[in-house]
Amino acid sequence: MNEQLSRLREAGLIDDLDRAFGAWIAERDGDVVGLAAALASAEVNKGHVYLDPGTAAELLRVHDLEPPADWAKALAKGKTVVAPGEHAPLVLDNGRLYLHRYWHYETRVADVLRRLAQPVPDIDDEKLGMHLRELFPDMTDGELDRQALAAVLGVTRRLTIVSGGPGTGKTTTVLRLIDLAQQLDPGLTVALAAPTGKAAGRLAEVIASENVPADVRERLPGEPQTLHRLLGYNPTRQALRHDAMKPLPYDLVVVDEASMVDLGLMARLVDALAPQARLVLVGDRDQLASVEAGAVLGDICSVANGFEAGEAKRLETLLGAELPRAEGAVSPISASIALLKRNYRFGEGPIGHFADAVMAGDTQAALVAAQKSIPSPHGGEGQGEGYSREAAVSPLGWNSVTNEKQLIAALARVTGQCFRPMLDAKSPQEAHDRFNRFRLLAAERRGVFGVEGLNARVENLLGVHAIDAWYRGRPVLITENDYELGLYNGDFGLAWPNDDDRLMVWVAASDGDLRAVSPARLPAHETCYAMTVHKAQGSEFDRIALVLPPRHSAVVTRELLYTAVTRARRNVEIWATEAALLSAIERRIRRASGLARRLI
Repeated sequence: MNEQLSRLREAGLIDDLDRAFGAWIAERDGDVVGLAAALASAEVNKGHVYLDPGTAAELLRVHDLEPPADWAKALAKGKTVVAPGEHAPLVLDNGRLYLHRYWHYETRVADVLRRLAQPVPDIDDEKLGMHLRELFPDMTDGELDRQALAAVLGVTRRLTIVSGGPGTGKTTTVLRLIDLAQQLDPGLTVALAAPTGKAAGRLAEVIASENVPADVRERLPGEPQTLHRLLGYNPTRQALRHDAMKPLPYDLVVVDEASMVDLGLMARLVDALAPQARLVLVGDRDQLASVEAGAVLGDICSVANGFEAGEAKRLETLLGAELPRAEGAVSPISASIALLKRNYRFGEGPIGHFADAVMAGDTQAALVAAQKSIPSPHGGEGQGEGYSREAAVSPLGWNSVTNEKQLIAALARVTGQCFRPMLDAKSPQEAHDRFNRFRLLAAERRGVFGVEGLNARVENLLGVHAIDAWYRGRPVLITENDYELGLYNGDFGLAWPNDDDRLMVWVAASDGDLRAVSPARLPAHETCYAMTVHKAQGSEFDRIALVLPPRHSAVVTRELLYTAVTRARRNVEIWATEAALLSAIERRIRRASGLARRLI
């Protein structure tokens, strides 16, 4: 057995932990079950929730490894493999092999969401309609206002999912939803949360920038917090303060950037809801799924199938417009989902057209949108404001970067335009403002076209040759939570001298103010002229350049491309070969998950 597991390890199909787990199972249940256990563990590391033995067999054959002939029989008879509802390390559920923990997470999330998918009792529809018209004065009879629909669902349903792309008004909708709910129930307690510190900070920034009346702002909940902080995570004890035995003290819990919430964290969240609490999940179903296992928001939104007649009639009376009616079998979750479609940021511009074409898998339309404007390699030199002249009139550009020489030329251009002006700033605030106008995004971490290679090359172009050394202007991304310092994974800092000429790291708080932290006290961090698209989720920049490797890469997908280009407010450059761009549009993320089936 050890030989088989070693061959899997050498082929890159499992890691050391997977191999150890497989060997442990094999000692108790034979080689076939041990092999399956190792592969099931490896699937979780890839973001999948379970192992499909048939898919695993094909994977083994691709790597010239012969799958066991008696796989199904061995699993059915295994001592460490049980049917749903029993306890053992592995669960076999309708031919799908789960690690027990993930089977529990999936079934728990499905059970709670189905239970939540019911109306809130005793809502005064007349009063609701009056306040709805006040909050949505532009709502027109006969035309469905999807933001108003989301707000009504948030008041009338215990579970609400609001999904839409960047620029569709998700935050505005949520603020109105909360206002509407509190007008109907003035004592309603509300919590705002997001999966990362960066996403929570970004939510706070957007709320602060909204034109919210003073009386409404007074009723808003306090500063958004991370889900771990909301749940009372104790890193010392590796435990949560809030769970089913000690639920959260809130009537309404709103979670932003829900596409980033993995299955395990979602299970802990729904466990900690008070018995009569409402849950609102907000995010973009088309974005990259969580780094950890599961694709919860996408799975939930996949069951959207319109509204049943009775529910539709009530909502149509309130909204003055027809709703899509359910066809065929409909999940109880369907009546809780509002999909926002109108884009207020990109409108009919090339970035919006490109993003839509990417998610539709329309390669021809995507290429047409990308080819409408190609930035000049000489445009805007010396502007000092983070924008080239060409980019100012070209929201979307595609450069066919096929080799390292072309990559260096493109990097030299944006380093001169965007990064070098930051070093001429007169204060840490000005340096922050200049730096955050532009960011390099990459699909991969390693290699010439990856984050590590790009960061090193930019430092060389700036004349900075430092590995783990601090220098004026070094941008860093926090990669680990430090609750004592109040620094969280995803926070951004910039090294800059203080008034005493001592180099400090100036970190942006959620209210936009900077605070200085000694470099020696920072938790784990990394240089971030460039960052992965995954790390950029929850962030926005005026301008981005996306770097795709010219060779085949399994991580370059449609969802990654969509997520990257929609991080930009104004300008996007794509540095990629045509083959890499087409491959990204054609390849979708496929995660093995049974959540959607359990919600129907």
